[in-house]
Amino acid sequence: MTENTVSSFFVIASALAMIGCGSSPSQQYPAVPIADTNAFLQELEANHKSLAEQQSKMKEALVDYWVQPANITEPCKVWFQSSNGKDGVTFYWDGRCDDGYAKGLGRAFTDSDHGLVGFLEEYPGGPNIPKSYYRAAYDNNSTSLGDESRGGAKQMAAFETPDGFYVWQSYFQVDEENSIAYRYETYSNQDGLKWRRIYPDGSSLNAYQNNDPSTPLAFSGYYTDKDEKPIGYSVNVYRNGTVQQLSWDGGQSSNVRLPTAFTDQMAAALKEAQAKTSEAYQAAEKSKVALNIYKRKICNGDIAVDYIDSGIYGQICLEYGDLSKFSRQIAAAETEVVQRQEANKERALRQQEIAANRATAQASQNAANAASQAAQIQSFTNSLQTLGNSMQESARSTAAFTNTINSSNQNNSSPSWGLPQNKVTNCMVMGNIVSCR
Repeated sequence: MTENTVSSFFVIASALAMIGCGSSPSQQYPAVPIADTNAFLQELEANHKSLAEQQSKMKEALVDYWVQPANITEPCKVWFQSSNGKDGVTFYWDGRCDDGYAKGLGRAFTDSDHGLVGFLEEYPGGPNIPKSYYRAAYDNNSTSLGDESRGGAKQMAAFETPDGFYVWQSYFQVDEENSIAYRYETYSNQDGLKWRRIYPDGSSLNAYQNNDPSTPLAFSGYYTDKDEKPIGYSVNVYRNGTVQQLSWDGGQSSNVRLPTAFTDQMAAALKEAQAKTSEAYQAAEKSKVALNIYKRKICNGDIAVDYIDSGIYGQICLEYGDLSKFSRQIAAAETEVVQRQEANKERALRQQEIAANRATAQASQNAANAASQAAQIQSFTNSLQTLGNSMQESARSTAAFTNTINSSNQNNSSPSWGLPQNKVTNCMVMGNIVSCR
């Protein structure tokens, strides 16, 4: 886990808050009755209890063995726990012995049909169970720094597939009492981080944080079955602040509105997974101290043993430790991760620039439209003003003309034009001629 990964424990909090704070999608989507979400959770819990009881019985079948390492002649028993017995398993120890038992910090190895496995352990002395700091499974290319069932551990594995090489990392802790596992995991060929609360049947509640800033989805909380197919309900949070809530049935989703009580419970469970995996990270960091002490002890000069391959024994001292046979691929994968992150950032910046340019162009267009509209309004206003002035001038001319007529009528008792006052004119038509007298 890098510094950026540690910070993601805090980044996720804001997304979890959006899941559980009652943020709702559009009211047009149907509301899921709280009875339906409760029934879904009750079914998960019922399966959990049933399988937890089975796992508890399996744990009761585990037997502690104290066995003599094949590479040591003096009595020096090491601890081994199994439900299948110890037959077919060969043991080795590279540490000290005291009073018939392993003592102090050292590596124990088991070799069986399941492959060669190494354990960094610290024995307190006598028939007392050691403290585990590190495990390497050499045949399946995986390591574990810490103790999964006692505080947590950092797990790593390398995979070569037809689709390419990738490295998987996980911080893992098991709640033995409740048979719940908690996992934080990353893949070198993916841009996201995932937190999981895993039930005994393999189903889980998951939180996915998408670290590609060029994509719309920022965070998702969802349930999956043992095959990691979505079930029940999920919540997506997008970078623009939109919250989407979904119901799943047969691999198909539909938009819904979930009860706040359900999303609050989902957020609380994911915060629990976040806290547990954070504890696993701290436990792994403490185990790293013991690992470094051990490496200072053996990583000097030529490293050779006669009971397992010296190359396997000594690779713990190399840069990539017990995954060093993939050193070239791991280095390339690390470079690819950095390059992909930079490419994602550049793509996001281009998207932001395009959006900003569009906003600027739209603002300019809006300003031009507003200016044109203002000019049209001003022109129309000017036309109205001109028309108004013309009408006022016409009114003044009409008033002046009327005043002239009235003045003329008042100043002349017998007008110089027209008929004399008090004279009656009679007109008649004669043929096509009008004759007036």
